[in-house]
Amino acid sequence: MQADGRPGYFSEKTPPPDVPPMHVILRQQNNPHITRIQSVRLSLGDVFYLRVLLQTRPAHSFEDLRTVDGVLYSSFQDACLALNLFSDETEAEYCFVEAVESLRTPHQMRLLLIHMLTNECVTTPAAIWAKFQQPLSEDFHVSNGGNWNLAFSSALLEIAGRLREYGKEPQDYGLPQPDYIGNEVIAEIQRWSLHIPQLLSAAVQALTLFNPEQLTIFEIIWNAIQQNQPLCVFIDGKAGRGKTYLVNALCSQVRGHGKIVLATATSAFAAQLYPGGRTTHSTFKVRMFTSRYYKPSTLQMNRFL
Repeated sequence: MQADGRPGYFSEKTPPPDVPPMHVILRQQNNPHITRIQSVRLSLGDVFYLRVLLQTRPAHSFEDLRTVDGVLYSSFQDACLALNLFSDETEAEYCFVEAVESLRTPHQMRLLLIHMLTNECVTTPAAIWAKFQQPLSEDFHVSNGGNWNLAFSSALLEIAGRLREYGKEPQDYGLPQPDYIGNEVIAEIQRWSLHIPQLLSAAVQALTLFNPEQLTIFEIIWNAIQQNQPLCVFIDGKAGRGKTYLVNALCSQVRGHGKIVLATATSAFAAQLYPGGRTTHSTFKVRMFTSRYYKPSTLQMNRFL
C-alpha cells in the first residue's frame, strides 16, 4: 500500500513479527510493478509453488492463481501440475538441488534418495543418479583417496543394501550395478590415501634424480598405466644401479594418483625394500608343496646354494 502519502512509495501491508516492513519505489509510471520475488526453497511447501505461478502468469488474486481452465484448485501445487509446470522428475531435481545448497551430508542425501525411490517420487532414477552422483558419493570420495570410481561403487553398494530392507533391488529402478570391490582393495586405497601429497612429492623428487635410462623406463611404465594398456617389463642391472629406487618411485606415483600397486618379492627380506611390500606367495595365495619322499642331502643342498 502507499506509505506516508508519498507518490510511488509502497510499503508492505502486514510484515512478519519483529521484521521491518519492506518497501518498493515505483520510479517509472509506465512500468508498474509490485516488488522483487525472493527465492523460495521447495521445502517451504505451497509457497514455493505460489512463487512459480507468480513468475508464470498474471493474476489479480490467490484464487485467480489457483484457477486453471475454469477449475479452482485447492492448492498452488495442484494448479502448477494442472498447467504442466512440474513433473515428478523436476520436483525430485529441486529436492536434491536444495539438499546440496543447504549443505546436507552425502549420507543424508542417500537416505533422501531411498525415501523418494521407495515412495515412487522419482520417475527416472537413473537420470537423478547421473546428475547428482558426485554429491551423493562425496564422503566415500574423501575416504578412498580421491578415487571417484570406488566412491560411486561404495555409494551404490550402500543404496543397494538399504533398498533390500524394503524388498527392492537397484535394478528395479534402473540404477547402475555397483562394482563389488573386495575389502583388500578398499584397505589398500585407504592405507595410502592419507599420504597422497607425500607420495606425489617423493615421485617428483625422484624424477629430478633419475638418470636417462631410469627416466625412460619410468615414462614407459607410467604411460602404459595412464592409457590402461597391458605391459610386461623386465628390469635388469647390477647391484647399486637404482632398480629399487626406480620401483619405489613408480609405487609412489601410482599410489599418489589413487591407484593400486602391489609390490612383491620372493622372500620376506627382499619385500622389506618396498613400502607396503609383501611376499609373492602371501599376496597371490601361492602355496608351496614339498614331497615327503624326497629329502635332499647336505651335498645337494650345498649345490643348490
